[in-house]
Amino acid sequence: MSATPAALRMICAIADIEDDVVRRPGDCHGRGVRGRELAMRLWPDAPGWKQVRNCGPHGATTGAGMPRCAGSLAGKLSHLEEPLTRYLGWERGWTLTERGRHLVLEHRRGQ
Repeated sequence: MSATPAALRMICAIADIEDDVVRRPGDCHGRGVRGRELAMRLWPDAPGWKQVRNCGPHGATTGAGMPRCAGSLAGKLSHLEEPLTRYLGWERGWTLTERGRHLVLEHRRGQ
């Protein structure tokens, strides 16, 4: 199975962030990648970061849709026949499966 360019970009971004993050001591799985980190790596200059939306009767938030979009894309990669990502839970985020890591290594060797 070969991944689409968008899927490759997503899993390479997850791998890069995982390589940058210092692991917590005593945590055998480490910390996954959260939606905001992923969105900032994938789309740093996107206009969506400047969009303002209401969040209740007395407030507004900026760029809230970007992490949701990144999480949605990561979720789609976890529902493939051979999943590329795995969700670790609300506080821990996304990580790559062995198949995802293998595709990242193949892609980086080919460059």
